[in-house]
Amino acid sequence: MKTTRTILLFLGVSVAACGGTSSDSNYGASSSGATTSGNTAGTGTASTSTGGATTTTGSSTGSSTGSSTGSGAGGGPGSIMGSAQGQSVTNVATAYAIGMSDDPTGTTVIYLFDKPTDCSKTSAAGWDAKLAGTNSLEIKTIGKTAGGKQYKVTGAQPAAGEAYVAFTHSKAAPVDDVATGGTVRLDSYTDGKGATGAFDVTFADGSLKGSFNAGWCATGVEP
Repeated sequence: MKTTRTILLFLGVSVAACGGTSSDSNYGASSSGATTSGNTAGTGTASTSTGGATTTTGSSTGSSTGSSTGSGAGGGPGSIMGSAQGQSVTNVATAYAIGMSDDPTGTTVIYLFDKPTDCSKTSAAGWDAKLAGTNSLEIKTIGKTAGGKQYKVTGAQPAAGEAYVAFTHSKAAPVDDVATGGTVRLDSYTDGKGATGAFDVTFADGSLKGSFNAGWCATGVEP
């Protein structure tokens, strides 16, 4: 009998041990389920992150497109309206105050172009015949000032304190259309920096009115 009880006790411990193993197995399954749940939550977070990235991309694209469109819509370093030599002029694409005029110490010379024109293109005599199809306006004040002065436009032979203005349509043999009247206002001028101002001038065949914010072209010359 003693031997039988010992065997039964031994079997009971074995069964209990097996029950523990089964319990551990169930815990493992539960743990696996939590892991799966965690992965699902992670996927949701990734989806949210992707949506955020899409929103950011849309914002960036809209901003870039708007800026590009704005900068190309008739912008430029000045404004102009009118006509001369049969040319309708409505845009200032480039404007320079030049550093090497015929009289650098006694005049201020500014050029406005209706097409993009690099400073180097105005650095050699005769450049007005080489900018095919480009319209330009020359503004020359007789006498130099830092600005805050208005000049009367009188024609081809201006006196001290007056201004000379000429319109040119660039071609093989360009002809200057010299303004016969009007005014030029020089608001500011600094050697090495540029000039700002406005003009309202008349020609035998038209008139031009506008403003300028000219950069500096150190090597620019009169054609």
